[in-house]
Amino acid sequence: MEENLQPYGDYSGQNFEGRILININLNHANLSNTNFNGANLTNANLSGANLSGATLRGASLIDANLSGAILTNTILRRANLKNANLREVQATNTNFGSSKLSNACLVKASLIKSQIRGADLTSADLGQANLREVDLTGARLVEAQLCNCDLSLATINRANFKQANLEGAVLKEAILNNSTMDRANLNQADLREIEARCVRLTNATLCNANLHKAKLRRSNFTGANLEGVNLQEAQLHEAKLKEANLQAANLSGATLTGANLHNVRMNHAILRNAQLHGVFLRCGDLSDAILTEAKLDRIQLRGAKLCNANLAKARLKNADLSFADLSYANLNEVELEGANLYRAVLIKAQISNAHLSRCNLISANFNEADLSNSDLNHSDLSRANLTKTDLSAAKLIGAKLIASVLADSNLRNANLSRTNLSDAYLVSAELGDCELRRSNLSNANLSDTMMYGADLAGSNLLNADLSNSQLEETHLNRAYLVNTNLSNARLINTDLQGADLTRINLSDTKIERSKFGGNQGGKNEILERFKNNGNIFTGSFVESCFLLEEFKSDIKDRFSVIGELFDEFENVIDFLNAEADSLEQLGRIDRSNWVFDRIAEYKIIFANSRRKVDYNIQVEAGIFLDLGEDDTEDFAEILNEVSVAVKTVVTNIKMVENCQQQLYEENGII
Repeated sequence: MEENLQPYGDYSGQNFEGRILININLNHANLSNTNFNGANLTNANLSGANLSGATLRGASLIDANLSGAILTNTILRRANLKNANLREVQATNTNFGSSKLSNACLVKASLIKSQIRGADLTSADLGQANLREVDLTGARLVEAQLCNCDLSLATINRANFKQANLEGAVLKEAILNNSTMDRANLNQADLREIEARCVRLTNATLCNANLHKAKLRRSNFTGANLEGVNLQEAQLHEAKLKEANLQAANLSGATLTGANLHNVRMNHAILRNAQLHGVFLRCGDLSDAILTEAKLDRIQLRGAKLCNANLAKARLKNADLSFADLSYANLNEVELEGANLYRAVLIKAQISNAHLSRCNLISANFNEADLSNSDLNHSDLSRANLTKTDLSAAKLIGAKLIASVLADSNLRNANLSRTNLSDAYLVSAELGDCELRRSNLSNANLSDTMMYGADLAGSNLLNADLSNSQLEETHLNRAYLVNTNLSNARLINTDLQGADLTRINLSDTKIERSKFGGNQGGKNEILERFKNNGNIFTGSFVESCFLLEEFKSDIKDRFSVIGELFDEFENVIDFLNAEADSLEQLGRIDRSNWVFDRIAEYKIIFANSRRKVDYNIQVEAGIFLDLGEDDTEDFAEILNEVSVAVKTVVTNIKMVENCQQQLYEENGII
């Protein structure tokens, strides 16, 4: 009968099941409701034909031409359409389930609401096709061309789009759960409000794509290029964005709780009001990013780059920002309570009115930063660089600033009550109206400081250097000024009542209209030199030196500091061991051996320091029992020895920290 079948013929409702119709020409024929199940239509010409309602189950249409054909409600289940031409076909509600469409051409095809479940569309061309509301569940679209196609409201669960080209495609409100889109091109695609849980998009490109309100929970974007992408209000819970490029991306209001953003690039990204609780962003690049009011509690930002980032009013409670670079960043009114900023760089950062209580700020660099009005109560800023930093009106109650550098810093009206500033460097600092009651400033260098109206009542200034300082209207009552250097200092209207002045250096010191009384030490020099300068003496001097118990307390405090430093030394050594193991696993044996050699050297230094201090502790324990009130000079010598020991340990730690920094700069290891 094949010879009687002609183009434009009417064969509606006829049965051609199992027929061999190779190379047949039925263009523009009426084949509606026709049965072609199992038929062989290889290389057939069915262009413009009406196949609406026809059944072609298991039919072979390899290399067939169906361009412009009408396939409405047609059944092509398990049909073989390899290399077929279906350009501009009308296939609404058509069933292509489990069909073979590899290398088929479906350009500008209309497949609205069609069933394409389990179909193989490998390398098929669906450019500008209308696939609204189609079901592509389990379909294979590897290397398929879907440029500018419309997949709105489509169901695409468990589909494979590996290396597919979806540039400019519209997938608004589509469902793609558990699909694979590795190395796919989704540049400028419209993915608004899609549901794409657990989707694989590794090394995919989504530049300038729109994912507004997309649901992307647990999806994998490792190595993906998301530059300029719109992820506003997107849900990215526990998503993997490791080494992804999110430069200039907009994540305002997005939720990234538990996401992995290790080594991600987010410079110039916008994360305003974003939720990043517990996010892992180690070594990520967020330079120039906007994170205003973002929720970043417990975020892992170790070694991240946040230069010029805007984190104003962001919340980073208990966050890890160790080794992070926050130079020039805006951290005004940020919440950083309990955060770890060990060795973080905050040069010229804006951190006014911020909350940094109980933070680890050891060895952090705040050079020329603005910390005015910020809360740093009970934080540890030991060995921090605060040169030229603005700490005016800041709160540092109970904070540790052991061996920190505050040269030329502004501490006007700051509250440093009960703060530990032992061995700190405050040369030329501004301390006017500063609250330093009961603070530890032993061995601190405060030369050339301005301390107008400062309150140092009850503070410990043992061996401190206040030479050339301005101490007008300063409160030093009950202060511990043993061995303190006040040469060339100005003490006008200063309250020194009850202060311990044993062995104080007052050469070329100017003391006028100041108050004395109940002081220990310094009686003869003070009475002879300053009694006629308007100074007021409200009580007698005590010739004996200060109480033995105060000596003991100070020595114990210094030993406590040494103990803490030794613990820190061991932690740093443990860290270097872990990094050396990592280098070894990466096959970088030479570098690993270099680190292990450094560790061996540091351990020897550590052991020697420990042995010396442990010996001193044993000796001092015996001296405590034997010395009496007349042996305070011996105690002063002991204090000096312990202070030297502290400085030695600090130097050793800085040496190990420099090794850490070298590893980071050379290898990106944190």
